[in-house]
Amino acid sequence: MPWRPIALDELSRGFSSRLWQIAPMTIDVDADRAVALARTALSRPGSPFSELPERLLLVDVARQRLDLIEQERMVAELEVSTAAAGVGGEAGSMRTPPGWHRIHAKIGADQPLGAVFESRVPTGAVWRGEARPEDLILTRVLTLEGLEPGINQGAGHDSLERYIYLHGTNHEDRLGSPGSHGCIRLSNPDVAWLFDHVEAGDAVVVVGGEARAVLPDPRGEGRFHYAGIAGSGMSARKTSAQSRQKVAAFGRWPARSTV
Repeated sequence: MPWRPIALDELSRGFSSRLWQIAPMTIDVDADRAVALARTALSRPGSPFSELPERLLLVDVARQRLDLIEQERMVAELEVSTAAAGVGGEAGSMRTPPGWHRIHAKIGADQPLGAVFESRVPTGAVWRGEARPEDLILTRVLTLEGLEPGINQGAGHDSLERYIYLHGTNHEDRLGSPGSHGCIRLSNPDVAWLFDHVEAGDAVVVVGGEARAVLPDPRGEGRFHYAGIAGSGMSARKTSAQSRQKVAAFGRWPARSTV
């Protein structure tokens, strides 16, 4: 379980936006690995960079971690969940696209933790930790634009057209294991923290991982969440008994308001 940032301020409603003092880190952080992987990604055939950008996000599929790297130093590490089907950029593949991207848009700046999005628009609903069978897009949305033609950009391989996001999830208990239909899922506190520390245009690179032969069973427990025509997201998870045991814990999820 990742270490969680400290809440400096929580408004009286009890389930509201937070400010974070300390960058989140997982307990098994490997800063040297993160920077080395980012440097290696510069040699990708479609890399648009000859040197590391001043700030970038590295998604390490093998470790199911997202690293924030600034000036070639790792400053934060977050637990994520990438696609259950592995890595691949093809349209309809239900995989997380590999390679270099950039943040195309930041959506949800003024929304509370747990705000529910559909087609990248807040619905006004707020998830408060209750068990729900749906796979929700929550809190913040960072849309991704591919930068490698034929890999994650262009007809049949376009990350933006596939509605690949970084976003919060209502299945935080399943982070650290692949499980989405392409998106990169984070805990809601983590995605809110990340949103405030990156900008549109910042580089994102997805490294490691392989396509998996076994996809999540749509007939099994839980429901899939597709972008579809509406483009509400490309994530998918199965619910589990664990998701029904979520508790309000400091730094993990704010308690429900009694107001």
